[in-house]
Amino acid sequence: MSEKEFRNIVLPLNRKIFAYALSFLKNDTDARDALQDIYLKLWKMKDQLNELNNLEAFCIRITRNYCLDRIKLKKNHLSIEDISLSEDITEAKTRNDNANLQKQQLNSIRKHMNSLPETQRTIMLLKDFEGYDYDEISDILHININTIRVNLSRARKAVRKKYLNSTSYEKGSFKSLIK
Repeated sequence: MSEKEFRNIVLPLNRKIFAYALSFLKNDTDARDALQDIYLKLWKMKDQLNELNNLEAFCIRITRNYCLDRIKLKKNHLSIEDISLSEDITEAKTRNDNANLQKQQLNSIRKHMNSLPETQRTIMLLKDFEGYDYDEISDILHININTIRVNLSRARKAVRKKYLNSTSYEKGSFKSLIK
């Protein structure tokens, strides 16, 4: 792959790579560093990139592996939640009631997603938040498409159940169970 091809094909993927890295690393600076390191790695292997069937899936897989390695080095836990609760509360006060409710719902869903097993969490992130289709997820994670569908279904059901239980509890529908 020539320098011109690299610029035209690989560099336009920077937003997706950055957003995906940010979802893992939860820090803008770390995600930017990851993007630079990943581009350096891709540049070093530019001669082999033409042989790939799906370059975007390969880039996302490299990003995932890089981020997981960084997290292991820092001994942090994998988390989809990219905004702390205190920042959420501060931001929520400046928005109208509908925006506040949506933000609280999204944070609650992200919190529940954090309790999922890593495979389910990653599949749900790629499918529902990043918009990848089943074939691309299969390429990225090296998992059978049926396994992806089963894990995605289980993840969605678990998040839905936890979310509904937490919202019902907040509204007081379980007060009679506590007495």
